Amino acid sequence: ACPSGQACTAGACAATAGGYTRSTPSLTTVDACALPGMARVLTSVDDSTATATLPFTTFRYWGRAVTTATISSNGALNFDGTAFTTTGGSLPEANGSSNSIIAPWWVDLRTSSLGVCYGVSGVSPNRSFIVQWNSATYYAGGAGPLSFQVRLNESGNTIDFVYNSVVAAPTGYFPAVGLENFEGTQAVAVCPGYASMTVCTAVTAGTRIRFTPN
Repeated sequence: ACPSGQACTAGACAATAGGYTRSTPSLTTVDACALPGMARVLTSVDDSTATATLPFTTFRYWGRAVTTATISSNGALNFDGTAFTTTGGSLPEANGSSNSIIAPWWVDLRTSSLGVCYGVSGVSPNRSFIVQWNSATYYAGGAGPLSFQVRLNESGNTIDFVYNSVVAAPTGYFPAVGLENFEGTQAVAVCPGYASMTVCTAVTAGTRIRFTPN
């Protein structure tokens, strides 16, 4: 993984250009499934997606305005409009079937009956759009539970990853964790996934990660 303030480009770490700086703030737990007006999708599925409209129109990702997210049961979301169902990948991955990926734990998962909840916390101009995977398991072997969130923050366009429950991936599984640009040429990777073929040890239960635009 690259140091905070650097990103992986063509297999090498370099200073980010319009990317993100990573930090580890203290964040309180907000249950997206308990938010007023929340939606629950992707219950008990494998390799499926759902779309969600952001509650604010000012959010920018890698400098681009975005309004709709595609949520994958496999622990990731994106903004390029593709209904990606890939069971994991690399950050970055220019030849991937989808780019602009936000990956809190992108790997082959099966969702539980609790599915994925999304909703809005806070009031304008300090709202957070929260996407929360609940008690998911790995497709191979069924180990779990895995419960984690992505928070897209209206103020400052920051992105938070919040992990409530994480268990080790089975042999041959290499979760990708981080942010990828729209071209798939640059990423701020905590764990690059299959690009490195190494186990992601940087994330455990209780980990909090914030990505702040440069």
